[in-house]
Amino acid sequence: YIKTGKYEQAIQSLKLAIDNTKSKKGKTRYAYIVGQLYQRAGRIESSNQYFAQCIKWKPGYDLSFHAKMNLFLNDATEGAASEQVIANIQKLLKDPKNKDYQGELYYSLAIISLNQNKKEQAVDQFNLSLQSPNVTNSQKADSYSKLADLYFDQQDYLKAKLYYDSTLNVLTKNDERRGSISRILANLEEIAQHLQNISLQAVSYTHLRAHE
Repeated sequence: YIKTGKYEQAIQSLKLAIDNTKSKKGKTRYAYIVGQLYQRAGRIESSNQYFAQCIKWKPGYDLSFHAKMNLFLNDATEGAASEQVIANIQKLLKDPKNKDYQGELYYSLAIISLNQNKKEQAVDQFNLSLQSPNVTNSQKADSYSKLADLYFDQQDYLKAKLYYDSTLNVLTKNDERRGSISRILANLEEIAQHLQNISLQAVSYTHLRAHE
């Protein structure tokens, strides 16, 4: 159901799986995925319920960390005091146990900055995410994509193209974003070439004037 975009059916199936499995590991994993699907649908209250349930069942550190992170992001989405959410994330950043999660933490801070319309700060934080140790290709794709969108909105098409290229390079073959990003890149190709030609002509003109 998830692979075919039938998210409501996926949620109902996962809820049945939670009710019918005796495996604690299974329950926590299914609850986490339900939380993600509700988050995707913008149903934050339901998303929080399942992330909180996942934590309550005491999963391993990795799943617990991600459930907490998603609760923080949901709080920010719902308009909770950004200062408190940021403080919570920064506290996690300072914990040596979370070294391998720095990429995700900086990404989360960048998303909050975007929601506050602090675009320059968001760019810095997306770049910190990309430079973090052990950052995954999936996380790189998210950061590259957001940076590409930012530069596209600012009509900086050359930078946008570079970041969409980088996004495509780290996406898995079956990632649903490949199609839309490929179409954007095809449209940007001609624009980027045109802008590069203008830039080269301007340099040539300046060079000629300097030797008159």
